[in-house]
Amino acid sequence: MSESKSKKSKKKQFSRTTKVTYDRVQFTLPEVFGDAEFDLPTMRQMPLGVSRTMKTDPRRFLNWIVENATPEEAEAIDSLVDDEALLFMDAWGKASKAAAGKSSR
Repeated sequence: MSESKSKKSKKKQFSRTTKVTYDRVQFTLPEVFGDAEFDLPTMRQMPLGVSRTMKTDPRRFLNWIVENATPEEAEAIDSLVDDEALLFMDAWGKASKAAAGKSSR
């Protein structure tokens, strides 16, 4: 077997050498939860695998949000219905845009 074929047949093993840390943004959803404040990662730091599959598998996106929320935030997010979910996404998006260029690292 030639050397080039043996290199192709070996699977590359990738493992992160650093832990992913996210810049976080704070925002409220006064129409639904009054002045209770959400503290979530900025949308702009969403992993590429999550954003790439948002349209084909929206559950992956929703799971990423909940995985990065406190249990109380996750419960509040899970309770959102219809237009409330759109308000949530809009508020989170605006907070994420406002934080663009800022870093906590």
